[in-house]
Amino acid sequence: KVFTPNFTTKNSGTGLGLAISANMIDSMNGRIYFDTRIYEGTTFFVEIPLMRTEQKPKESGTRVSLDD
Repeated sequence: KVFTPNFTTKNSGTGLGLAISANMIDSMNGRIYFDTRIYEGTTFFVEIPLMRTEQKPKESGTRVSLDD
Protein backbone atom coordinates (compact mmCIF):
# COMPACT_ATOMS: atom_id res chain seq x y z
CA LYS A 1 0.00 0.00 0.00
CA VAL A 2 2.80 2.49 0.81
CA PHE A 3 4.24 2.01 -2.69
CA THR A 4 0.93 2.97 -4.34
CA PRO A 5 0.93 6.37 -6.10
CA ASN A 6 -0.76 9.14 -4.10
CA PHE A 7 -0.67 7.19 -0.82
CA THR A 8 0.20 9.46 2.07
CA THR A 9 -0.45 9.68 5.78
CA LYS A 10 0.39 13.38 5.93
CA ASN A 11 -1.55 16.56 5.20
CA SER A 12 1.08 17.73 2.73
CA GLY A 13 2.98 16.03 -0.06
CA THR A 14 1.90 14.14 -3.15
CA GLY A 15 2.44 10.57 -2.00
CA LEU A 16 4.59 9.85 -5.04
CA GLY A 17 8.04 9.48 -3.48
CA LEU A 18 7.91 5.79 -2.56
CA ALA A 19 5.96 4.89 -5.72
CA ILE A 20 8.61 6.52 -7.92
CA SER A 21 11.42 4.96 -5.88
CA ALA A 22 9.86 1.49 -6.08
CA ASN A 23 9.40 1.85 -9.85
CA MET A 24 13.03 2.87 -10.38
CA ILE A 25 14.35 0.09 -8.14
CA ASP A 26 12.15 -2.46 -9.93
CA SER A 27 13.46 -1.29 -13.32
CA MET A 28 16.98 -2.16 -12.09
CA ASN A 29 15.86 -5.65 -11.00
CA GLY A 30 16.11 -4.63 -7.37
CA ARG A 31 13.74 -4.70 -4.48
CA ILE A 32 12.59 -2.36 -1.75
CA TYR A 33 11.01 -3.50 1.49
CA PHE A 34 10.56 -2.26 5.02
CA ASP A 35 10.38 -3.30 8.65
CA THR A 36 8.06 -1.41 10.97
CA ARG A 37 8.38 -1.56 14.73
CA ILE A 38 5.66 0.03 16.79
CA TYR A 39 6.89 3.02 18.81
CA GLU A 40 10.32 2.74 17.14
CA GLY A 41 9.75 3.61 13.49
CA THR A 42 10.18 2.12 10.05
CA THR A 43 13.39 1.10 8.31
CA PHE A 44 13.44 0.82 4.52
CA PHE A 45 15.82 -1.52 2.72
CA VAL A 46 16.90 -1.24 -0.91
CA GLU A 47 18.73 -3.99 -2.78
CA ILE A 48 20.03 -3.41 -6.29
CA PRO A 49 22.14 -6.10 -7.96
CA LEU A 50 25.57 -5.21 -9.29
CA MET A 51 26.12 -6.00 -12.94
CA ARG A 52 29.43 -7.01 -14.40
CA THR A 53 30.19 -5.99 -17.93
CA GLU A 54 32.78 -7.07 -20.43
CA GLN A 55 32.51 -3.85 -22.40
CA LYS A 56 34.30 -0.64 -21.65
CA PRO A 57 32.02 2.32 -20.96
CA LYS A 58 31.21 4.39 -24.01
CA GLU A 59 32.98 7.70 -24.07
CA SER A 60 30.81 10.75 -24.28
CA GLY A 61 31.60 14.22 -25.42
CA THR A 62 34.01 15.43 -28.06
CA ARG A 63 37.79 15.38 -27.96
CA VAL A 64 39.58 18.39 -29.28
CA SER A 65 43.30 18.46 -30.01
CA LEU A 66 45.06 21.80 -30.19
CA ASP A 67 48.38 21.77 -32.02
CA ASP A 68 50.72 24.74 -32.28
